[in-house]
Order: sequence, then structure tokens, then C-alpha cells
Amino acid sequence: MNKGRNYYLDMVRGLMVLSMILYHLFYDLVYFFNYDINFFRGFGISLWQRGTVVIFLLVSGVSLRFYSDYKKRGLQIFILGIIITIITYIFNPEEYVLFGILSLIGASIILVGLLEKYLVKINSKLGAVLFTILFFIFFNLPRGYLGFGNYRIFLPRILYISKYTFPIGLPDSTFTSLDYFPLIPWFLIFLAGFYLGFILLKGGYLKAAGRPNILSYIGEKSLIIYLAHQVVIYGVIYIVSRFV
Repeated sequence: MNKGRNYYLDMVRGLMVLSMILYHLFYDLVYFFNYDINFFRGFGISLWQRGTVVIFLLVSGVSLRFYSDYKKRGLQIFILGIIITIITYIFNPEEYVLFGILSLIGASIILVGLLEKYLVKINSKLGAVLFTILFFIFFNLPRGYLGFGNYRIFLPRILYISKYTFPIGLPDSTFTSLDYFPLIPWFLIFLAGFYLGFILLKGGYLKAAGRPNILSYIGEKSLIIYLAHQVVIYGVIYIVSRFV
């Protein structure tokens, strides 16, 4: 057993990785191979995807308690996000990944590293609650409004005319991406995880605990699995579809 590892945290991350893989399996079947899977087009599927990302980002924010150099780790992940953008652009220049989940996580870690001396001045419980609320308020910023349901504040269209503001959640009308997670709102839930990490640390829940298992191993290798899973899924579906 790795004395410095919390395997329960790895297990949560591993479960979200499996959820992501299953989601992308259905996504590829429906949108790349034109299989008619009706249930995958429903609103519940959107909740599934968003819920998986929210939990994964919360865990990522909590996991900062284990890093000594935020900015270096964030830069590494952000560069991987750029590589994903380049590779997907080479294969499909009309629709590719632009500021996807890796770019978001990398940028979020870098920002926390730059802002930590200010962030730690906020009470941990207040920070966790505050940024969770802000996440829901700003969730639809990329769609042009704040709030949700019948409570909406529509924003001026002038905020959405630049081609270069998509990373912060202000895409213009021509923007497209296969995997788009802008800083607003998603950095806000990452910050909620950052403060949750302090709460768990103070409560003694982030100490080494649990034992390694298949789920924790998946969580521990989540970055490698993320980089490889779409290629594997697409390849398997393509091969199987040729013989079925």
C-alpha cells in the first residue's frame, strides 16, 4: 500500500472515469456510427454527462491538497489539452476539440496556483458553498444568460462577438467544439472542490486510507486512460461494425 495515497478518493475518480467511458461509447455509436439509440438523446443523458464532470472536477479540486507545485502540474495537463486540440484538428478541421476538459483542468490548476494566497483568505465552508452557488448562477453563461429555469438574466450580445473569449465562457456565434468546458462556469465548481479539500483535510479524511483495487487503479491512471479511451472505443466499434 502506498502510505501517502487515499484510495477512496481514487475510487471516486475511477468511477467517474468509467462513467465517462460509457458515455463516450454511446456518443460514438450515435454520432459517429449513426446507431439509433433513442434514450441517449434525452435530457437525462445531459444530466449524466454534466454530473460526471461536476464530480470529477470536485475530486480534482480536492486532489490539489496532494500537489506541492500547482503551476507545473497544471501546465503539463494544459499542454496535453493543446495536443488533443492539434490531433483532433488534423483528423477533422471542421469540428475538433477546442478548450476541452484537459484544457479546463490545466488552466484551473494554474489559476489556483496563481491565486492561492488570496483564495485561502476565504473561509473553507463559505468558499465551498459560495462557488457552488456561483457555478449554478453562471452555468448558462456560454448560452448568453445567467440563472436557470424561469429566472434568467440575458446578457448583451456584444459580449459574444470576439473569437478569442471562448476560454472564459463567451463564445461567438461561429464557435464549435467537440468537447467544450470553459472556465466559467466550470472553474467555479473546481474552486468548490479546492475548498472542499481543506474541509476534508481538517476533518482528517484525506490521510492515507483504503487499499488498492481495480477502481482505485483506474482513478490513479485517469489521465492516461482519458488520453487513450476515445481511440480505443472508436477502434473497437469500427472493427466490430465491419463484421456485424
